[in-house]
Amino acid sequence: MTAYITRAEVHGAADQIDADGRKPSAKAVREITKRGSYSTIETHLGTWTPRDHRLGLPPIPAGVTATVDSLTADLWHIALDAAQQQAMADIERAVAEAAEARTAAARVGEHADHLAADLAAAQQRISVLEETVAERDLQINQRAELIRHWELEAARKEGEIASLHHTLAQVTAAPADASKSTKNPAQQPAA
Repeated sequence: MTAYITRAEVHGAADQIDADGRKPSAKAVREITKRGSYSTIETHLGTWTPRDHRLGLPPIPAGVTATVDSLTADLWHIALDAAQQQAMADIERAVAEAAEARTAAARVGEHADHLAADLAAAQQRISVLEETVAERDLQINQRAELIRHWELEAARKEGEIASLHHTLAQVTAAPADASKSTKNPAQQPAA
């Protein structure tokens, strides 16, 4: 069963078909509307007037249509050429920027390699210096221990010297006391 179709629907579909540059037919209208019987569509098409005729315009001469088509094609080719040229310029610019970026990345990579080599050399120097400092610390500790030993030895010797001075003082004082007592008997107290 085919649903009813109005005259306005048929005329609208016919205008659309005419705008596409085709001649309206019942079959073409049915393809757009998807309803209506062919006889009803044919009846309504009989009352349809092309838009140009409704506006009172004369039909477009074939030469004008061909000229417009030619100009449209020319404009399309000009626009396409301009777009292709712009695209090529954009591609060339992108390629140049990519090359610059690769060059910059290579320079950064080389700089990073130099920095890594410098860091490795600095770490090696630090390691050598740490070993040298450890050796010096050991030598300083050994010498400090030796100095403490010498200081103790010097203190012991000073103690011995002081003891010998004291003994010497006693030994030297004893004969002097004895000689005093033997030399001057008058000065000795009577017992």
